[in-house]
Amino acid sequence: MNKNFVIVGTPRSGTTFVCDVLNKFDDIWIPEFPNYEPFNPHNLHRLANSIKNNSFDQDLIIKKFISLKSKKNLDYFGFKTFLSFHSDLKNLIKDNNLDVILILRKDIWKVIGSMLIAIDHNDYIGSSKKHDPFIFVESNREVRRIMTFFNQLCRTYWELENLFAKDSNIIEKLYFEDIVNNNTTNNLDTYFNKKIIFDHNYNDTDDINSYIGNFEELQSLIMKEVKKNHTHYSALPSYIVEQLAL
Repeated sequence: MNKNFVIVGTPRSGTTFVCDVLNKFDDIWIPEFPNYEPFNPHNLHRLANSIKNNSFDQDLIIKKFISLKSKKNLDYFGFKTFLSFHSDLKNLIKDNNLDVILILRKDIWKVIGSMLIAIDHNDYIGSSKKHDPFIFVESNREVRRIMTFFNQLCRTYWELENLFAKDSNIIEKLYFEDIVNNNTTNNLDTYFNKKIIFDHNYNDTDDINSYIGNFEELQSLIMKEVKKNHTHYSALPSYIVEQLAL
């Protein structure tokens, strides 16, 4: 058995939790960088030190990890990443014959709120529920930041659902909402040849205002842009289109 995989998805969608679950098995190796993200720009110095190579050649790094997996006599190697960490993740997957696990969160508003909380706390670890809700303060700088992040997120949803989800190497597409309710298929069980149980104590029934204190103000900002460019945003997955009232 010689299987290598990548976990890729939208931010704040349970990707780290899935890595935690998989890494508990003795035959699955996901290198333990912060949040399991070797290609996160904040982890590049740690990556270079750990593999004794520069961290610019991502293809070389993946091949080195796969080689290390063989030396460890393990069945599976995987890593977690996001599209923004790569110039061409699709080719990296193809060139290294990586299987793909997609993880997305259908509630785009909670993704936005949770991510804004995370990036505004230098000591951020774990769930955004441990922090006070994000408060949107309208300024030119903040508007640009929010809209840049929103548009990057929309592009991520589009690419994952329209390109990666149709890849022949895909093992499974999981939605955060199904993970927290443990409503998943047996595709992962078959791939890893064992029962994968997402046991957790997470409750996703919180109101959006627990993520964004003045949600209606931030939503109004985004919706103005969406309405002006409705043809563009209408290309997003149906569950996002519905939330954007298109």
